[in-house]
Amino acid sequence: RATGTPIDLFTSTEQNWGMALVVRTGSADYCVKVMYRLRVLGCRGHAYAGITLADGTEVDCPTEEIVYQQLGWPWIPPEERS
Repeated sequence: RATGTPIDLFTSTEQNWGMALVVRTGSADYCVKVMYRLRVLGCRGHAYAGITLADGTEVDCPTEEIVYQQLGWPWIPPEERS
């Protein structure tokens, strides 16, 4: 019989730590909004990697700020990502 608190464990590279933080600190609905916004911009977001721009350029996301710059949004604190 299992006891305790269940956890999910995720890993990331240093180059894409920011994307991992954005994806893992927002609600599921928020993550859908993030990925949808990237699609509207012609990009593709990768939950465990960075962002692929419309021209195929791969953008590493070592910080959350880089993710938000690509979205064209101001940085949003984790507690407000709903």
